[in-house]
Amino acid sequence: MSYLLLCLIIGVCLYHLYVSKTIRHDYKNKKMTNLALLLNKFFLFAPIIALLIFSVLFSTVLKGKMIERSSHALILFFLWLLFTKLYLLLISLKPQKYTTIGLIMSGVLFLGLIIFLTPLDRYITYFFNPFKYWTYALALFECFIFYAGSSFKNKLAENH
Repeated sequence: MSYLLLCLIIGVCLYHLYVSKTIRHDYKNKKMTNLALLLNKFFLFAPIIALLIFSVLFSTVLKGKMIERSSHALILFFLWLLFTKLYLLLISLKPQKYTTIGLIMSGVLFLGLIIFLTPLDRYITYFFNPFKYWTYALALFECFIFYAGSSFKNKLAENH
């Protein structure tokens, strides 16, 4: 079960990177263009804000199971960011039919993973205990996928 979760997370993250690099950036209208640009700017700074909030929470309120809680917070935070980015692509762009189906399916997978991993006890049982500190590597991988999909130029979309 643990390896299935790991493969699902890696697979959906890689699909997110593929879609964010290959989708054409034809916005539905001017209002959606402005919304997408505003949310993209927010997404780039959201991890810094979350890091500050989590630092305060972990140092004041959440004292026990620090390693488990911090890896849990990182993994779920970047899963939420990737899910929200896919949702933004879906509502603001005009993707082709098969791309839309893929976005919806990956969004459902993201949401299912988020719901399944949200309780800390379940996360520890199915994810942290088998992988221990490798969960931080997965969180860094998710971070890389998020920024690689958000920050760099879309080469294929420029060619169309």
